[in-house]
Amino acid sequence: MTKGEAVPQKPKPLDDSTSLRAWFGGELRNWRVTRGLSSAALGRLVHVSGGKVERIEKQERPCDAAPAARFDHRRSDRR
Repeated sequence: MTKGEAVPQKPKPLDDSTSLRAWFGGELRNWRVTRGLSSAALGRLVHVSGGKVERIEKQERPCDAAPAARFDHRRSDRR
């Protein structure tokens, strides 16, 4: 790690049984981690910030229809 580089934080535990938003956030994180993507990398793919991806995963921000559709498109992309 170089000076000034961000230290990765331990992911916040998610309980996907509490709400649909919680379920979506958990699914999004599982999909992203399984593919070895950072939140910033996934954000670039779907045209949102990495911070927004993180906040959606942690249920700190709702996921609007447009980014949800782009996430879904990437999720179903078999490349």
